[in-house]
Amino acid sequence: MKVDDILEKYKGKVIPVATGLAIVAVVILLYMLWAHAHKPQPVTTSISQNEAQSVPGAKAVMDAAQVPTTLFQQQEVAAGIKAAANQKPDDVINTTAKNYVAAADAYKEAVGGDAVVIVDPAHPDKAPPKVGDQVTSTDTSGKTTTTTVTDNTPIKLDAHIIKAYPKYLDTVAIDQASVIIMHQVQVKVPRIPLLLPKGEVGYVGVYNRYDYKHSENYVGIALTITK
Repeated sequence: MKVDDILEKYKGKVIPVATGLAIVAVVILLYMLWAHAHKPQPVTTSISQNEAQSVPGAKAVMDAAQVPTTLFQQQEVAAGIKAAANQKPDDVINTTAKNYVAAADAYKEAVGGDAVVIVDPAHPDKAPPKVGDQVTSTDTSGKTTTTTVTDNTPIKLDAHIIKAYPKYLDTVAIDQASVIIMHQVQVKVPRIPLLLPKGEVGYVGVYNRYDYKHSENYVGIALTITK
């Protein structure tokens, strides 16, 4: 049978399938471009250690990062920072009072996570000092000294990386007729009046469903919105 005859015989099926695949490909491309442009950005927040390990403090950090979280997630974040108080932090930033904000911003660009909390381990009840602040220190003999923070005052800050959501979701599902494999990446879902007034964290990606009962394969896209 000639190719022309085959095309003529199956054109009623080939054309709709080809059109459907083309539409799916375009939609996938658009979603991937949108997802790439809406990647969650890590946000650095300077806060006291004591406040960071409280639920209201954890909520304030995530709100500043514009990452919607549940009460359970806020409790997990607070508990995680509290547990890390006597352990080695994710990283230590050695900088100066003048440059610590810039150093923290540079650090957040180098790490993953939904937010980065910067605390001063030497003064857990206070946020990291700024230029012009008065700082009181006590030496080994018990003598206290009060100094004014200047541009070049060295500062050692602990950094805690908060990962409220995984960056990727991989799913494998099987039923009596098909197998589904799906890969999704985290994106920020924009605010939608009435439906999503605050916006949400979502996942978008492609899936492949193979219907082994009828030997047919389907490719599609999926959007998952967390609540």
